[in-house]
Amino acid sequence: MCSIPLNYFVYLYFSFSKVTRRTYVVSDPTLRENITQQIELVANDVNALHEDQKLMKKQLSNLKKDLKEASDEADCLKKTLGKNTRQVTNEIESILSKNYIERPYYHGGKYNGKAMVCLMDYSH
Repeated sequence: MCSIPLNYFVYLYFSFSKVTRRTYVVSDPTLRENITQQIELVANDVNALHEDQKLMKKQLSNLKKDLKEASDEADCLKKTLGKNTRQVTNEIESILSKNYIERPYYHGGKYNGKAMVCLMDYSH
């Protein structure tokens, strides 16, 4: 893009919807034609950028929709797999309670190394 001399006072006003222009009288016809061509090039570039922006927004909305569907599917899988994991946890709890191993309250309700040593002792 060529630079336009400032003493000819040609301005472009950009808005989000389209490019509007305000022109002033330039006495030299070749310079006037050159400025008009430059303005048209800039206006076409801006309009092309607006079209690209619309396409990117559409792609973004499609990607957001795909992400939402994938996260919903992941949540469903977590719910179904969580139930199976919980059944295994219950079976482990029952095995430990059969061997008289309980969760110590002083350890936050979690099993510690002493409980596992007792489990190994009872397994013989």
